[in-house]
Parts: sequence; C-alpha cells; structure tokens
Amino acid sequence: MQNFAYGREDLLFGARLGDSYVVPVTVDTPRDVPIEVRYSGWGSSGRGIDLFWVTPDSPRDSLGKPIAHIVPSDVLYTEPPGPIEKPTVRGANSMLSADFLYFPAERTDKDVTVTVRLADKDGNPVAGKRVHLASLVSYGGADAIKEPDKPTDEKGETTARIRPGERYQVTHDSRIFATDVTDLVDVAQVTRVTFQAGTMPTSFFASDAFSPYYAPEVLSVEPLPLIVGRPVTVSAALENRGKFPVDLAATFRANDLAIGAAFTNEIGRVERIQLKTGEARRVSVKWTPGKAEWHQCFEVQLHGTVLFGANRSQAGIVAAAFLPTTNLAYALPPAANSFWERIQTNIGPVVPCAPADPFDPTMFGLPGVNVVQSRYGNFRAYPWGGTPHTVDPATYTYDDEKDKKWPHAHQGVDVSSHDASDYMTGPGEWNGKPVKLPFWSPIAGTVTCETPRGSDKCEGNDYNIVGVVSCDGKYTFEVLHASRVDVKNGQPVSRRQHLGVTGGFAPNPKTHKGEQDQVPVHFHWQVRKNDKDGKPDTYVDGKSEGPLVDPPSCDPSPCPKVVGPLHQNQGAIASDQMTPLSGPVKKRATDFGRHLETESQREKDEWFDIWESTGDSLAVDRFNHSDRKAKAGAKAAKDPPDLAYQRLAVAPSDSVAGYVDALTASMERYAGAEAAGDRSWTARHFTAMQLYLGRAAEALRRDADAAQKEGEQLPPDDAATQGRLEAARQQVLARLRRTGLTPEDFNRV
Repeated sequence: MQNFAYGREDLLFGARLGDSYVVPVTVDTPRDVPIEVRYSGWGSSGRGIDLFWVTPDSPRDSLGKPIAHIVPSDVLYTEPPGPIEKPTVRGANSMLSADFLYFPAERTDKDVTVTVRLADKDGNPVAGKRVHLASLVSYGGADAIKEPDKPTDEKGETTARIRPGERYQVTHDSRIFATDVTDLVDVAQVTRVTFQAGTMPTSFFASDAFSPYYAPEVLSVEPLPLIVGRPVTVSAALENRGKFPVDLAATFRANDLAIGAAFTNEIGRVERIQLKTGEARRVSVKWTPGKAEWHQCFEVQLHGTVLFGANRSQAGIVAAAFLPTTNLAYALPPAANSFWERIQTNIGPVVPCAPADPFDPTMFGLPGVNVVQSRYGNFRAYPWGGTPHTVDPATYTYDDEKDKKWPHAHQGVDVSSHDASDYMTGPGEWNGKPVKLPFWSPIAGTVTCETPRGSDKCEGNDYNIVGVVSCDGKYTFEVLHASRVDVKNGQPVSRRQHLGVTGGFAPNPKTHKGEQDQVPVHFHWQVRKNDKDGKPDTYVDGKSEGPLVDPPSCDPSPCPKVVGPLHQNQGAIASDQMTPLSGPVKKRATDFGRHLETESQREKDEWFDIWESTGDSLAVDRFNHSDRKAKAGAKAAKDPPDLAYQRLAVAPSDSVAGYVDALTASMERYAGAEAAGDRSWTARHFTAMQLYLGRAAEALRRDADAAQKEGEQLPPDDAATQGRLEAARQQVLARLRRTGLTPEDFNRV
C-alpha cells in the first residue's frame, strides 16, 4: 500500500490521471516515521506526489473532520535521521482471513467480515495497532471497505467489512491486503473473496457458509454415528434469495471417500421443489447404510428452472433458464444466464452394526473409557463406614457388628462415571476422580418417577430414581443416584434422549433421607419386569432379557439380535423383599445361608466350651449371638429375610385383610432387621406388629358387630328350620366323636 517496489499493485492498478489516492499513516506517539516515496513514470504523462499530515491542532471542517495540510518542509529530513525503532509486528507471523470465500454481490443484509491478527516474531498477539485494508479487484470498480474502527485487541485482532461497490456489482475476485499502519508493516498473507453477481441468486442453499462446498448446517445427516442397517435422514436447507420464484429438483448422492470427485451412488431425489421469493424449506430423503465404510461422503445437487416474472399484461410465467449441475469448487464464475449448484459434506465412518451390549457405557451416553464396577446378581456386603463390595457368598461370614445390613444380590449394574480424558492406572484405580456426567435413555418409552403432589417434576425419591417404561409396557429401565433429573413424569422419550446427570444421591445414614453425594459418583442402571398393572416389579438381568437386548417391535433396534442370551441369565430378584427367586442369584443366597449357619454353629460350640470351662457370662452372650446368626443362616438358606426392612409396612385398607397383610409384612421386615442386627428397626417393626395386630382385632370386632346387627334384622327361624339345624348339629357331633377333625375340616376352616 505504501511500497510499490514490494509488488503492491492495489493502488497502482486502475490509477487514472487526475485522481488522488490517500494513504493514511497513524502516529500515536512522537517518534521518527520512515516514509519512502518511489516514483515510476512512463509515456508523456507525469504524476505528482504530495505529502499531507493532520495534527491534533489541525483545523476542522463543518463536519468536524480534521483538514489535512501539506507537510512543511522544515520537518523533513534531507538525510536519513538515523536508526529507526524496529517494529514489534512481524508480517510473516500475522494473518488475514475472510468469513466467506464466495459471496453474493447483490446481498444488502450482510457484508464480508475480514479479520486481521497481528503477531510478533514469536507468534504472540500484538495489541494496540491500527490496521488499514485495501483490495485489488479482477474486474470492475473498487470494493467498498469499512476500515477497522478500533486498534487490535488483546488477541491481536481487529475486523473490517468489505462488499462490492454499489455501481459495480459484477462478478469479480478481490484480493485483500492489510497493513499495520502504526509500524508500517504489511501483513504477508493475502486473502481472496469471489463476489458473484447475475440475474439469478448465486445459491439456493440456505447458508451463510464460508464457501458453497463447506456448509455443515445446510447438509445434515441424522442420527449419527452412521451404523450399518440403521436408517438415517439426509436433508438440505434451501432458500430462495432471488427476485423470482424457482422450480427445483434435489438429487442426493452418497459415496465413500469422494469429496470433490464425481458421485455415482444416487440415494434419493426430491422433485418439484417450488420456492417463492424469500421462501425457505428443508428437503430430505431416507437412506440406510448397507456396508461398513471408513469414510462416508454426501452430495446434494440442485437443478431446475428459474421463473422470471410475468410481463406487464400478466400474460403468464415463462421458463427462462435451465440450471445444470456443476461443482462450484471447480467452475468459473457463472454467467448471467447460467447456474452451478452442488454441496458436499464428509460425515465420517459407517461402523458395523454390533448387537446391543448393555455393558458398553456409550449405550447410555457415557464416555467409552468407563467400565462396569458391579454386575447384576453379584453378592455384595455392606460394611459400616465402608463401600459396598462384592464377596463370595460361599465363604463370606456375616457379622452384624461389622455389616450394617444383610448381604444380598445386586439388583442392578454399577458403571463408573469418568470423563473421556480419564484413564485407569490399575485394577479399579483411576488417574482422576469420578465426575457427574449426562446420560440418556437406551430405549424409547415414557418417563416414570416419584413426584410431589400436584407436580410432574421428578423428585422426592431417596435414591433420585428416574425410569423409562418400554413402549410395549412390559419392562421399566431405571437409573439410581442421579444428581439431577431433567425429564418429567409421563414425558415420552426416544432412544438417546437426555434424561439427567450421574451422581451419588442416596439416603443420609443419620436422617435416612435422600441427599446429594452420599455414595461415590457412579451410574447405576437396572431393569424391572412390570406387573399386570404396568408398575415396576421384579428385577431381572438386563443383559439377558428386557428391552435393552430384546427391543419390542414398537422400538426396533437397527442391529441384528444375538442368537441366545449375551451371557447366562442370573435370574430374577423380588422387588418387595429383594429375595432371589431363581437362577444363580438364588443359589448364591442359599450358599450364603448355609455357610453362615455352619460358621455360626461352629462359633456356638466354641463359646459353649468356653462357658463350660470358665463359667464366663460373656461367653453366654456370645453363644446366644452365634445361635441367632445360625438360625438366620438356616432361614436364609430356605427363605431369605426381607432386606428392605428400613421402611414401615402400610396397611392397604382399613379391613381385616388389609391389617393382616401389613402384619405379615412387618413380621418379615422384623426378621430382616433382626438378621441384620439392626436393633432400632427391630423395635420399630415389633411395635408395628403390635399395632396392626390390635387394629386387626378391632376390625374383627367391627365385622362381628355388623354381622350381629344384620342377624338381628333377619326374621326368626320357624320350628321346621330349627329342627333341621338341630339334626345337622347332632350329625356333626357324632362324626367328631368317631373320627375327630379331618384335613378336609382344617381346609374348610
């Protein structure tokens, strides 16, 4: 801009005799400024060069603009003034870029933004420098440039805007230059923008993209990643920015590794796309990948007719031009009556469709670095002041002084919750700490959760459980310990839809109420089989049955199913008492009960020998303690106690049957609390048993009183009826004297 000897032609090109060209140079602080003027002349026409300056005390015109004056000769050096301060900015390290490579010359709602970044010799940003831009056009008049109004910021950046001159909206290339005018340093990089003009709009793709062949928001493929056998929707956003309606057709193609090349595999076509002026629309086709590819590219080509306006007599619309399909990236600028339109994108690989694996954390939206920490059916111990851990039921000895509750089979699967950048340093050891991560639903269905009265917000559960009922209503997928639930009860969800964030929400040991961070952050999922009313009931092995591995027809999986289960089904666990019902989990509970009975019996014998030889009263207490454990083990081997004893039973109705059911549940939970050595809950359930026994008696009395009143309202028996009743009574008494009560009599009772 100020030194033509370095190949700068942006002012020299197109210079006309009599015109003036102003080159601004900003001087912020008093210093020596090197200004070198070189003159090249040819022919008979001469050129004059004047040097002007503006100082802080320069006079101003009526608009307040300083008036430039010719530089006085007394401030000029006739000889070089000496060493000039070396500039901070290094042109080779500085950069220049535009946000468009191709731009419609007719657009008035937007300009091309040019960003300049100044850097020093080490590549560090340089702030506080004024920048001036200029352009060299390939054809037509000069571009309109709005120079940067601010010096470079802390990033070393400042921006300008450029568009074609109003009187010269023709197709042309513009080379854009930038100069640090504070230090008089040219930015070595030159950027280029092609301004496209013509009768028709330059593109019908609805994009403010950098170039016509790079527009990620215009050409969309969903869902991702691409999987063999899973259908996807390929769509393109179109918009008519022209002055006339159009009738287009879109051809969709897909090739492996073909960006820029000819696409031969047509996957769909949309005809008769009629767009009015200013109208926007997204058109799409369905496509199913048929084989695995390590790269998959897509292309959309537009062709059709631009409909110019009717004549003044409204005689009709005339088809004016056919639009051939040509790649803009390789074509010359379009002529006034032609159009090139095609867009491409590279999506990535098409991966093989592997059968669903619930042990893969990505199935739930977690990073793939995570691992399963505890499987369904693992027998786990719960020590006081420690973390639950897996034990061998055939060898583990339960101790109610060390274990806070009865060991039992894990009803779900625990998965770690670590960021994708984390990694394991050893078995069970990680480099970083677990973090709270978002997770999604692996199935389609309806959200179910506990909610406050009058609300659909998922909250109030002590484990912050959020569930999704499968679309066929047969199973419920549940997640425990969520730090946050972002869906509502009754909300329909699809596969891979966000549900919440992992966490450690669980009951506080002191208050028994759910609170954040009571257990380590992890992801616990489980699958339950619904009862006849569609409510979550029995726990099942989600890796062997249920919607995760056997999706219903209403939520089909794109991948083939595995022949047979992924692994041995561990069996079912009762939801009410956490009692193993079948399979390996049942066997583990039985093994544990037998082992506990054997070990406790051995302890009884040892304490009896000690008492017999010493008479120590402590030995008697330990003997009784071991005896209780032996009995609990024997019972567990046959029918494990109710491990969910930390809640009181509730009578379903104010009736004899309702109170008897509550009494039975209280007795089972009493046994569970006693087996776990939990004296507090043992006392609570004992009190509840007394309460429900008393209420059952009251209900019986009410029923008896009601029956008495009904009997009193009945008419008295006549002599014949009384005779028949007496005869029947005598027959029963005679039979009882001969045979006594038979099993059939007990069944009747």
